[in-house]
Amino acid sequence: MLLLSIALILIPFAFLDKVFNNRTKRIIIILFSGYFIFLGGFRWLTGTDWYAYYYAFLNSDTIYGAFLAPHTMEWGYGFLNYIVNVLGGNYTIFLIVFTFLKVYLKYRVFISQYFINYALFSFFLFYCYEAGAIYGTRQTLAVS
Repeated sequence: MLLLSIALILIPFAFLDKVFNNRTKRIIIILFSGYFIFLGGFRWLTGTDWYAYYYAFLNSDTIYGAFLAPHTMEWGYGFLNYIVNVLGGNYTIFLIVFTFLKVYLKYRVFISQYFINYALFSFFLFYCYEAGAIYGTRQTLAVS
């Protein structure tokens, strides 16, 4: 229900790209991006693979646990797990950093000179396609 509610809020903005100036578009996208980072960072026990990702994070406190153990994931994802884990962060901090990276990299594309004319429509399509990067998967970071 939450995802549908956000989509209904984004629809009017998507078709008003020509009404807003570039500065207003950036502000709107920043506000929604911040909201997506909040939702993605503070989600707990969501998804069928929650425990696998959580277990991978907990065991990434050593080089072996992050990169070499049988349960590890891709090197980049393992490195991000390792860095946050070694710096003393918990899994919520990791989710915030992970979601921030995904949303920020896409935000930079939306406000670029190539997309700014249709930035809000592009942002709406991004939300429809990836749910605003709220749900964290390794593949969405790779695509970012």
